[in-house]
Amino acid sequence: EMFKFDTKVKRMQDYDWIIRAAEENVVVFAKEAMVDVYLQDDSITTSDYGKLLDANLMFLDKYENLFDRYPRFHVKLLDRVGFYKTELGMEASNEYREIYNIEKSVKSYSRWLASKMGLLKTIRRLRNNNLRRSGRS
Repeated sequence: EMFKFDTKVKRMQDYDWIIRAAEENVVVFAKEAMVDVYLQDDSITTSDYGKLLDANLMFLDKYENLFDRYPRFHVKLLDRVGFYKTELGMEASNEYREIYNIEKSVKSYSRWLASKMGLLKTIRRLRNNNLRRSGRS
């Protein structure tokens, strides 16, 4: 049962699988790619930030029991949720505040403050506009 994909997970199933496998087993990562990936128009691997946000919010809920033991994992999930929310024009200061409460670093405080002031949204909007103008979006 442990090594079956969770059918409730709609995105990032491989992440979910490896997290569950690593809870009770030693996991080793290879430096070189072991598979070829082919994306199609109907592929679930997309840059749809709404769906990626939903998946990461689900992970925050599903793996809350691991956060005390693995605070960096918690921070990474919060950071991804904050990023996707910001990209979608949503408020993300709560996620960045929680990261600061875990890390207590100048960097995390700066990101929380920038998010609270709306600067992260502005920076990302400017970056996206520049990418579109240069044809690299």
